[in-house]
Amino acid sequence: MNISSNCLEVRRILGAEPQRRDPALLEHCKACSACAGYMKEMLDLDARLARALSVDVPEDLEARIVFRTAFRPARRRTYPWLAAAATVVLAVGVGIVAWQVNVRERNMPLAEAVVQHVMQQPQALLASTTPIDNASVGAVLERVGAKLQGSMGPITYADTFYMHGQMGAQLVMMTPHGAVTLLLLPHIHVDKRMQVDTQGFHCMIEPMGIGSIAIVASANMPMDGMEHHIMSMVQWTT
Repeated sequence: MNISSNCLEVRRILGAEPQRRDPALLEHCKACSACAGYMKEMLDLDARLARALSVDVPEDLEARIVFRTAFRPARRRTYPWLAAAATVVLAVGVGIVAWQVNVRERNMPLAEAVVQHVMQQPQALLASTTPIDNASVGAVLERVGAKLQGSMGPITYADTFYMHGQMGAQLVMMTPHGAVTLLLLPHIHVDKRMQVDTQGFHCMIEPMGIGSIAIVASANMPMDGMEHHIMSMVQWTT
C-alpha cells in the first residue's frame, strides 16, 4: 500500500504509534495539513498520557494505606443527597456537551458531517486487518433495521452511531487499496448523489430506499463501481 497517498492508513499508524517517523509518513503530512493536524493531536495526547503516568508514588504509600484502613472509624456519616447532586451535575454536563455536538452537527452539511464523523473515530481507523465475525456485523445492522445479502468483503469494524439525531451503522471494510468506511443511514434520505473531497478524503452519499449510504475513503483511492457493489449487498428490513 502506498502510505504517501492514503490518509486513512496514515491516521491508523499515527493513532497506534504517534512517535513513528517513516519518511513516507512525514512526506504525506508535509503535503496534507489535515493529517499534520492529526499528528499534532496524537502527539499532544501521547504527551498528556505520559505526564499522567509519571506521577511519583510515595515510598511509604502502602504502609499509610494499611494504617488508615486498620484504624478507620467503625461508622462514617454518609450524605446520599451529595451523591445524588453529583450525579445530577454530571448528567447535566454530559447533556450539555451532547447538545452542543448535536447543534454543530445539524448546522453542518451532511457530506461534511460524515467526513468529520469518520475523522473523529480513532477506534475505527485503528481497527486491525482481522475481520470480525458475521454474527457481530449482523447484530449491529439489525439495530438499525438492515442486513447484508452475501459477502461485502472483510469487515474489521462495526458499531452504531448517531448523526443528525438518528441512529446509523458504521462499517469499516478492507479493500486491496486500503480501508473504506461505510455509514448506513436508514433515517436520512437524500434526493440524489452527493460527493465531496475534503481533508484528504472522498465522500460519496447515495440515496438508497428509505435512507442513504455514505462511502468514505482516501481521496486517491479508486472507487469506480464500488457504490453499486456495496448497495447491492445492503437491504433495509424496516
